[in-house]
Amino acid sequence: MSINRAIEPAINLIESVVLPKVDVVTLDNGVQAHVINAGEQEVVKIELLFKAGKWFETKNLVSDFTNRMLREGTERRTGKEIADIFDYHGANVNYASAYETAGAVMYSLSHKAEILIPLLHEVFTEAIFPANEYDTIANNRKQRLKVDLEKNDFVANRTFVDALYGQQHPYGRVTKFEDFDTMSPADLRNFYKQYYNPANLTIIVSGQVKDSLLKELNKYFGSTSWKG
Repeated sequence: MSINRAIEPAINLIESVVLPKVDVVTLDNGVQAHVINAGEQEVVKIELLFKAGKWFETKNLVSDFTNRMLREGTERRTGKEIADIFDYHGANVNYASAYETAGAVMYSLSHKAEILIPLLHEVFTEAIFPANEYDTIANNRKQRLKVDLEKNDFVANRTFVDALYGQQHPYGRVTKFEDFDTMSPADLRNFYKQYYNPANLTIIVSGQVKDSLLKELNKYFGSTSWKG
């Protein structure tokens, strides 16, 4: 069948939109989990969103570095051990900090997620922010900033953001070399203790969600002993 590309295709209106049902489950400590049980494959996505983004920091980069260093070690495991366990079970964990929220997204098989929830909870409740890892990450970020400042699009974006919001607004602050010197692991620990707690947390779970998975979520992230 030949297609005459000189004739534009017809435009059809969308008659109806069917969105998946969202169930809201309240954990024992008051944390709300928004659950979308959909899909045919045995996969699940667990998203942890804390009100711990750039808006809440008093020093530039603190939110970003706090979230970045969560994976670098806990009271029980090194960063390598944490990464090895996630990899062994075939899970993909992405950490991210934005303007208003920070947290992580984990993708895994449904039955593996139940195994990994305790480790995910450990990362967000027992992080230690080791000084040696902090120095390495800070030095790498300095080098990356030096390279980025040679790129026209990077400099243009910084200029645009500064003009739009100004340096005093959280959205307008751009990274400077002196920001690395005014920040320390102690700042990250304080930010972590203040903002990474149940009062600031929202959970989104989607995919093939089983009752046993929700029970594990409640056991750990719904724990009433997790203070905040």
